Amino acid sequence: ILTSIDSKPVSATLQCYIVANNYLGFLNNATTSDIGLGFINTQIPIGASGNSNLIVFARSSFDSRITSYTIYNIANSSQESTPNNDLLDLSPLNYRLTLSTNSSDLTVQGCFIFSYNYEDQSIINIQNIQNSSQIQLPRLIDNSPFVIIVYGVENGLFFQEWTAYPQIPLNAGSNFSGSEQNVFSYIVTINGILCKLDISLGDVPP
Repeated sequence: ILTSIDSKPVSATLQCYIVANNYLGFLNNATTSDIGLGFINTQIPIGASGNSNLIVFARSSFDSRITSYTIYNIANSSQESTPNNDLLDLSPLNYRLTLSTNSSDLTVQGCFIFSYNYEDQSIINIQNIQNSSQIQLPRLIDNSPFVIIVYGVENGLFFQEWTAYPQIPLNAGSNFSGSEQNVFSYIVTINGILCKLDISLGDVPP
């Protein structure tokens, strides 16, 4: 695991979780060195390797408000910076998670909610989501983003989808491709977490 701020290595403390086919594992605390390098070891059941995610939270050693996360898809050996939402569209807002799908044979069995210091499992059962359904999210007191994993079955096959709250990274606005740009960066606070806000203004050349 490599940790950095603005491409410069930093030391951090880590909290790691493994979720695979409704199997939940918590990994012992780990740290990264001054060059931002750390190691963890984990094991998962063989039958669960097709749907497995490693969730890693990293908290800066010099400011607890600087906390980030990443999702690693073990089956695909890839890091996921944004959710895929192949079967479910997950939209968290105001501590409510809205779920919608186009599948007529999908059952949501439950969800896991993670932050740096906490893990919570909400047991639910939502069948045949036609338009949308909602899950009330707990108000975890932690200077950390949340990672939410929803799992269930679709046509008899297990699935799990994830999203983050607040939704970071989040891109909004128009793309002025090929034009000049002025970029303004600010540090803002969202639920006690320090976030970098980049505002890009595109200038159309004369």
